[in-house]
Amino acid sequence: MLWSRNDARVPHLTVKRTAHVRELIRADQRRRAKDKLEAMLVEGLSSGASIPADAKFWKDLKQEAMTKLAALKALRPRIS
Repeated sequence: MLWSRNDARVPHLTVKRTAHVRELIRADQRRRAKDKLEAMLVEGLSSGASIPADAKFWKDLKQEAMTKLAALKALRPRIS
């Protein structure tokens, strides 16, 4: 017998299995995100000479981000 998602007779075991599969998917997504982050960190460490991350660095980075954000906002049509 096939069970529909809205069928009140869906066995408890099926619900448990569905929850288990969802958790496996989430665990895999977390593992993949961790692997990607580690790869990016290794890439950054091996990308060449380092630069100091001092107050000037952060100020310049913020200014660059704000400039790019302003340019993106200018491209979007205004909705009133």
